[in-house]
Amino acid sequence: MSARTKVEPSSGAWVGQAINLDVEVLTSTWFRGVNDFPTLRIPGCVVVVPRTSGGNFSERVGGETISGVRRRYLVYPQRDGRFEVPVLEVTATVADANAQPIKVTVQASPVSFSVRRPAATEGLSSWVTTPSLQVSERYDPQPLDLKVGDSFSRAVRITADTTTSMMIPPVTFTAPEGIAVYQSAAELDDRSNRGQDTATREDGATYVVEREGSYELPAIEIHWWDPATDRIHTEKLAALKLEVAANPDLATEQWVSEAEPVEEIEVDETSTKIEMDRRMVEAALAIAAFIAVVGWLIRRYGSSVGAAIRTWRHDRQNSEAAFYRRFTKAARSRDPAAALRALTEWLDHAEPCGPVPTVRGFAAASGDAELTNESENLQTTLFGCDPAAATWSGSRLVKSIERARSRIRQSEHRSPDQDLPELNP
Repeated sequence: MSARTKVEPSSGAWVGQAINLDVEVLTSTWFRGVNDFPTLRIPGCVVVVPRTSGGNFSERVGGETISGVRRRYLVYPQRDGRFEVPVLEVTATVADANAQPIKVTVQASPVSFSVRRPAATEGLSSWVTTPSLQVSERYDPQPLDLKVGDSFSRAVRITADTTTSMMIPPVTFTAPEGIAVYQSAAELDDRSNRGQDTATREDGATYVVEREGSYELPAIEIHWWDPATDRIHTEKLAALKLEVAANPDLATEQWVSEAEPVEEIEVDETSTKIEMDRRMVEAALAIAAFIAVVGWLIRRYGSSVGAAIRTWRHDRQNSEAAFYRRFTKAARSRDPAAALRALTEWLDHAEPCGPVPTVRGFAAASGDAELTNESENLQTTLFGCDPAAATWSGSRLVKSIERARSRIRQSEHRSPDQDLPELNP
């Protein structure tokens, strides 16, 4: 058995352009199980494993038919220069001389590729390499007839072809003093339809008006370079002028203190109507004071509150629980590629699991026979020689992972003298 690495193009690629890197394993017999390909990391590049990353093939070598299996990586260089891909190890299960399954680890020789920066991009800090790019924006609600204390949201959506959403630079929202900006987490989406890859990134922010006056939200520019024409294009979202009026409902504390005192009226204590009127006036003054305090708090502490909200949202979206929910959703959608990708991402964020490099490694460390079986079925469905023979089930995989996850959590809360053996020693 042998392995090799192919890269295309090996020279003449552009910054931001997808480079196909294929790792292939070949055998003179046939494959009998799951093949364990490495995680590829190249400094200065974004590496993506596409949904249709695996494939089987055969070729004739010296009159002999050789069986092969391939894993494709899409490499997006972020700078120009020369890049080196190290020796990569692949473990495959093949048939031996007696047709029995045997695991063999082989190494693929190192390769390199060179990348150029388009001359037209000189002076730009970021751009998207793509033959087509569209930009749109929306406001909710429309920022019209604004008053102090009002808020509105803005979303900018960028769609580009033949790239990945991770290569679309983020949009940064800014505003002049007097308007607070709270940027939300970006939404990324990558789709493929009949070989056509489309990437989408949507950035959003919420604006809170703190003071009355005339303002202008600055224009936003997105640059993209078309390799076919060697031209730089710039999509521009125009600046937006805002007029903000005072808000009587957000009066200051001074307004409350300077309000004319309510004239005292001597009435009979049994006068229910007058008593109700007095209470209504007191309630109205209390509400006005409360609104004034809230308005002052927004103006005084809006920035720090916004930063706390952004931090909370980021931590929540990147927590172990969030990645686990994404895995369960992907597994139950019956999409094996999405399930494997989400499972790998969860393992990267499941701190108590320790540094488990592969799904198979985690399954073996768990000691759960069903988890081991389900993970093997999942990978056989994607990369095996006979995917139809695999009986992968998303619901069964979720149940077995949940058992291992519960065991991890229980071990975290045990006292030192009650510790169980480590899940991943």
